[in-house]
Amino acid sequence: MKVTVLKGVLPTRDAELSDIPQKFYTQVDLSVYQKSVNLKVAKQEGHYRSNQGATITPIPLWAIEFNTYRRKIGGKYQTIPARDEGKYLAKTARWAKDVSGTGVEKEKWRGIEIAGRISLTNIFTVVTSAWLVPFALAHRYVVHIPAEIKGKGKQAVISVRHDLADYRTGRLKGWMEPKDDLDETAIADWTRTAQKIWDKTKTDKSSDLVTDRLDYQKTLSNQKPKSIRVVHTRSRTFYAAVLNPKGTTALGLPYDAVKLQTIEGGEIIDETYLPAGGVICDNLLHSIAVDSEEEAYWMMGLFNSPIFNKIVMDKALGEPPGIYTLPVKMMDHFGIEFDASDENHIKLADVAKSLEKRMKKTLVNYLSDEKEIRPDFVDDTDQSEDVPSTISSALMNRLDDQDSLDELNEVAKRILKNDSRKKRMTRLDDAR
Repeated sequence: MKVTVLKGVLPTRDAELSDIPQKFYTQVDLSVYQKSVNLKVAKQEGHYRSNQGATITPIPLWAIEFNTYRRKIGGKYQTIPARDEGKYLAKTARWAKDVSGTGVEKEKWRGIEIAGRISLTNIFTVVTSAWLVPFALAHRYVVHIPAEIKGKGKQAVISVRHDLADYRTGRLKGWMEPKDDLDETAIADWTRTAQKIWDKTKTDKSSDLVTDRLDYQKTLSNQKPKSIRVVHTRSRTFYAAVLNPKGTTALGLPYDAVKLQTIEGGEIIDETYLPAGGVICDNLLHSIAVDSEEEAYWMMGLFNSPIFNKIVMDKALGEPPGIYTLPVKMMDHFGIEFDASDENHIKLADVAKSLEKRMKKTLVNYLSDEKEIRPDFVDDTDQSEDVPSTISSALMNRLDDQDSLDELNEVAKRILKNDSRKKRMTRLDDAR
């Protein structure tokens, strides 16, 4: 029995069935189709769990950059971070206000901006696929959201403050009264403004609270903001990088802090670092929490190896192909789990670390030489150099270290072969 599968990109997002070209229709055996679908929808049964990132939307309400102001010192002008009553000031990030993409829904949010005082306890950094390339993350952005950290270390999770958005119930009667807690006032004021904009702009079918949209299907509250993770693409092409909350992007920005610079006469004369609550993966990425840095680099190396990449992409369905949780399902299928005593696993991690350093250097050179961006002048203020999004396509094949890439693939092949054999032997022992 045959089934008809449609694969292709529609001419418009509102296309009718009659608009679909005939070349989009293909027929495959039902058994083949069912096998692929079953794998895609199957539960994650193995050692690892892949989680979809959070839907940080509407993005103009949450993504920020810190305000600066100019003052004259002697014969020179200084650009410094702006404050009000000791609290830093911020506004919707320029790129977020632009709302990239097409469609009526995106258009109505374009140009919306929020500005005000910032609560540092409600600051998080966010990584997205737009700045992800094989082996490295180029950049991240900052959000000011009604959420806070609960727990410590790897067990820390994000708790969303829905009460700050639900001002209409009267649960926040003190909002209009002076408060001693300026952090609470800052995030309450910001969230109330976001809720009012949401009330005017959302569709009738949307949730009443803007915080419910922010924590859509619990993807925000399910984050592990303090954990080291491997992040990977969710569709089209498959590649991965290590996200270490204590580390930095290719451009040198920390994941666990905000970077603000003071500039005088075109020179950086001071840097201020403000702590962030943790780092969030957005919904364009999937993340896998691991126990150690070594394990993270091992997994990143496996994911970026051509042999494992092909295994995943051969199972991906749709147009563009959907990756989602396939990588961890294929790891379980082959019985692959990190083993610190296995020399092949440690070798794969070492090669991946080396390739990450090489890719970070490639990224910086690309942005500096071809995009004319001054890497040192990238920070989290409104004076920062703009880092272009969707840089991955420009850098996919620029990693100039073929020997290391070949070595990565050979080690991955050995791991696939050895771990698969171990799994078969374990099954035989269990059967006995």
